[in-house]
Amino acid sequence: MFGGSRLLERYIVRAIAPYFFLTWLLLTAVLLAQQVGKFAELLGISGTPLAIAFDVALGIIPNVSIFTIPMAMLVGTAAAFGRMGSDSEIVSMRAAGAGTLRIVTPVLLLGLFLTVVCLANSFELAPNAAHSMRRAMLRGALHRLDSPVQPKTFNTQLPGKVIYVRDGDEMSGQWGRVFIHWLDPGRELRLVTARSGRIDLTGEQSELVLSDAMVTTLPADLNWEEAKTSRVVTERSAQFRVRLNTGRAAVIRQLGSQPSDPDEIGWRELRARLQSASPDPSLKLGAEAAFHKRLALCTTPLAFALLGVGLGVRAKRGGRGLAVVLSIFSMLLFYFLFLGGDYLGRIGVVSVPSGAWLATIISLACGAALLLTGERNLFSNLRNKLKEGRRETTRQAVEERSGLRSWIFPTLLDRTILSSLLAYFSLSLLALVGIFLIFTVFELLRFLALTDAGGRIVLAYLWYLIPLAGLGVSPICMLVATLVTYSLMARRSEAVSWWASGQSIYRIALPGTVFALMACSVYWFVQEEILPGANRQQEMLRTRIRGGRMNAVSPTGAQWLATDNRIYGFRFVAGSNSLDEPTSFEFDENGVHIRRTVSGRSGRIAQSGKLIFERVIKLELSESGPGQIQSLSDYTIQENTPQDAFKPTLKRPSELNTLELSKYIKLLEGQGAEAAELTMYSIVQKRRTADPLALLVMTIVSIPLAIMFGKRSAILSLLSAVIIGLAFWGGVSLFQQLGNYGFIPPTLAAFSLPLLFTTIGIYILSRVRT
Repeated sequence: MFGGSRLLERYIVRAIAPYFFLTWLLLTAVLLAQQVGKFAELLGISGTPLAIAFDVALGIIPNVSIFTIPMAMLVGTAAAFGRMGSDSEIVSMRAAGAGTLRIVTPVLLLGLFLTVVCLANSFELAPNAAHSMRRAMLRGALHRLDSPVQPKTFNTQLPGKVIYVRDGDEMSGQWGRVFIHWLDPGRELRLVTARSGRIDLTGEQSELVLSDAMVTTLPADLNWEEAKTSRVVTERSAQFRVRLNTGRAAVIRQLGSQPSDPDEIGWRELRARLQSASPDPSLKLGAEAAFHKRLALCTTPLAFALLGVGLGVRAKRGGRGLAVVLSIFSMLLFYFLFLGGDYLGRIGVVSVPSGAWLATIISLACGAALLLTGERNLFSNLRNKLKEGRRETTRQAVEERSGLRSWIFPTLLDRTILSSLLAYFSLSLLALVGIFLIFTVFELLRFLALTDAGGRIVLAYLWYLIPLAGLGVSPICMLVATLVTYSLMARRSEAVSWWASGQSIYRIALPGTVFALMACSVYWFVQEEILPGANRQQEMLRTRIRGGRMNAVSPTGAQWLATDNRIYGFRFVAGSNSLDEPTSFEFDENGVHIRRTVSGRSGRIAQSGKLIFERVIKLELSESGPGQIQSLSDYTIQENTPQDAFKPTLKRPSELNTLELSKYIKLLEGQGAEAAELTMYSIVQKRRTADPLALLVMTIVSIPLAIMFGKRSAILSLLSAVIIGLAFWGGVSLFQQLGNYGFIPPTLAAFSLPLLFTTIGIYILSRVRT
């Protein structure tokens, strides 16, 4: 059977290849979606050019491949040898005189080849890609800093300044009706208003050039008792320049600097850093940890090749399904061991090389042990129970089919399909969420040794990250579960039995559709009830792990609100629904210059809707000369402003459910927010309805493909559907970005791809030959 000199080796490699590429495509898509999702919101809101967004996405692929290539090697090898074992092909190879060494050699050579590929990727491509991605993000930041002022948006990021522009044209860079609240280090408060303005970029500096400006200077610590004796100066100027400390100079310096992060330097730089006598021990420790971590990860394909053969041979009677399950759990265990060893090395419990290589050595030992302990099947009892269960199910199904009408739901066969879908969906969800979490922890490794974040904080962060990860991978899991279930039906000719008993193709698709609808309901519940709170918690924990400051969910600093003719500065007191230290800036009839400011110790909204300030300092301004100051016990502002407008709200869409997001959009519309921000939130709101339907879309598309290609090749059906799934999610991301940039309306950006793929799936389903 295998008479050629290299026929056996080529056959084994060809058996592994489809499983390898299919797994690599699937895992790369999942991790790529995770990474792209992290940057999509930032790039969309900031209006970053598409070229920069493309550079960011391109820079993610080499870093993702460091993990997906070894994972694909393990799953592909285990699945291939599990199939060959269940088909008795390994027995035929041994009968033809092929020993264990000859059978294992092509797999080890393939693992060695992939190790070389990973070495080149890890020490050359990935560092350059990480450096290029960082530069792309800096270019995106520089693009935002070149225009730090946007119409109808408060900019509170500049030290000591709050800037608001009522009108403007972003394309020409011209702004109209500018307001600046400027608290300088000398404890003087300047209120600057101007009829127009523009940004002037000179080298590393940014300046706001204002025309027809009015500058009012007053003490920053103005108090109620001494208000009348305070000095207020108002000046008019045809042109006034305000230097903006946007951090542009620092960004430009970072763009021109050489890479210093261990993740951005290659083999030579790492070796040089290891051999240098640096006075900073943490620098050398970081380089040593990065060097051994990369080297150990690069040799993982070789270790996984040996482990995959062992798992496949041992699970041969359980088939490739059992082999894939074992390989997934082995892979998760490996990376948890790797993370544990790396952490122990960083904190000094073991040496850095020992911690980095611990998981690889254990993996090699387990693979060799599985091969050397013989051909005994450890899973025969499980296999026998599964076979008995299948025979009983088939016998009962035949009896039930003969006695019940075809339209009754659920029949035993329906329950069989539903249980199979649930099993494969749960397995896929567990595996992909585990990989998602592992990849996330790898991103945080360098911060764990530098901060006081312990294992409890990391575990809490991962716990709150599970809802986000689960929703992110659930459409792919639904795709895999539906394909595997219906492909096996077609391959075992179960679908033919259904058709022979009078069942239509739509009746066969009914249990899958019902399962998808139930999954959509669960998706919606998690999205609306669990995800917003979990996202708030994981964001705070992530900030702590990375060494940043702990931020409350609602801002605790001064809030700003703009109406037609006023701007309010205040702090909202949530317990009493009152305002602390509110200030009202009232403008002239043209909305250009301030004519009156009213500051109070506290404020409240009366039942009539009027805003009442208490212990008030009132300042009447004139276009030239000193202003007039009065101290009042209270002051009523004759403007009806809804109380909800003063309440601080969350600005991250991921931390709001659909109802809260709708209210927030209405609030932004009332405040006159810029169109780009409103468009982004509108797209997110539309996608809250469209995203759960993705599970149903994946089911409708995958059922006809599984039945059409299942008889020919399960790999072919999986490959075609994965490609369609990647096309779907790539199209969804593309349409969302087009919507963010204003090329298409939000409704079209959210619903066009799901409707298109649903139509295609229904058409293919109607063309299936029964």
